[in-house]
Amino acid sequence: MNTKIIRRNVAAVLGIAGSLAIVVASLASNRASDMSLTVIYNKVDLIGRVTSAVATQEWSSVGEVTTGLMTVTLSSGRVVNIVSGTLVGASGDVGKCDPSFVTEKCVLLADMLGDAVVWFVFVKADEVAPDSTLVLPGLVDMRENGDFGVLPNGWQVPLATPVKRTCDSAPTVSLRDFINRYAGAGSSSVMSLETQAVVEVVCVAN
Repeated sequence: MNTKIIRRNVAAVLGIAGSLAIVVASLASNRASDMSLTVIYNKVDLIGRVTSAVATQEWSSVGEVTTGLMTVTLSSGRVVNIVSGTLVGASGDVGKCDPSFVTEKCVLLADMLGDAVVWFVFVKADEVAPDSTLVLPGLVDMRENGDFGVLPNGWQVPLATPVKRTCDSAPTVSLRDFINRYAGAGSSSVMSLETQAVVEVVCVAN
């Protein structure tokens, strides 16, 4: 074979390989950039006290997604099916709960798409009023024109209108003012299980 032809073929192969390497590197860089800019917030639009939970033998919610099936009945009478492959939420500082143990009183928090559960977590019910309220960490931000508040672990929870602010030692003029002063560990958020929204924020000073 002609030496010039061989050289041209080798050069062409090397050129294609180099181009592919550049494309792959570019895609990897873009993917890494996208991941670094993406912040995942878990929106909660269903909150309910769990009265019963029946799971298949394969059920597990230990990883990032579930396996098996769990059917949950809430105190409102609503029945929710958590199917295999459903996203399991991280709770941060909020204590998790396992409704399969009859001794544990749990509350379900979930992001719903119609009747389907997109994301969920079970947390421990309030010790004082387990059927009516759920006490969560203090808000760190507000979103969607004050319709949702953000907790330190990234959960977005519905806010009542208005939200009662309890802090007699240092009165605040608005919920935003309260959050600026007592965000996170400086306060707690009281959620009503009936209205499924945060109805009161209480500063630690009280």
